[in-house]
Amino acid sequence: MSLKPWKKIRDELISKNPYWQYREMILETGEGKKTHWYYTKHRPFVCIISVEGGGKIRMVRQYRPAPGGFYIEFPKGMVEDGEEPKEAAHRELGEETSLGAKSIEAITALEVGVGSSDLQMHVFLASNVYENDLPSDDTEEFEQISLTIKEVDALFQEGRSTDGESAAAWLVTRGRVQEIIDQMP
Repeated sequence: MSLKPWKKIRDELISKNPYWQYREMILETGEGKKTHWYYTKHRPFVCIISVEGGGKIRMVRQYRPAPGGFYIEFPKGMVEDGEEPKEAAHRELGEETSLGAKSIEAITALEVGVGSSDLQMHVFLASNVYENDLPSDDTEEFEQISLTIKEVDALFQEGRSTDGESAAAWLVTRGRVQEIIDQMP
């Protein structure tokens, strides 16, 4: 059996806030059945993996209210209105890690939570970093963590970081991180 695309009949706003919208779609499946689908519509966000001198990778530990706990993750943040993802990567890197980067390389864009949202994560790799203390948002507090590539691997493999967004970003970026570290003096 060959799958057929679904047809969107209606897409309505249920509620919204400055960061996302909760929406209901009425769809017709490929087999002609009508169904309701609820999802969140988001602004895109960036995730930045930065390689410091000595081959260390900067991560942050912060409290995440929705799951109710502390998480070790790569710096992340929303792309603001009128801002390009690469600009957001520079800004978020400074706000969350106090680092700037001479080089920020776009790695890929990943769809996050495809069953319930349209959230897109742009993954960047920052290198040739330097101190650049930008003020963080009023609602964010961070603990800085610098780890080796093996320590980052272990963090995800041993379940000490369960942030799926950071794990996905690491999966698609790790090889390039290793190349940068191998080229360091």
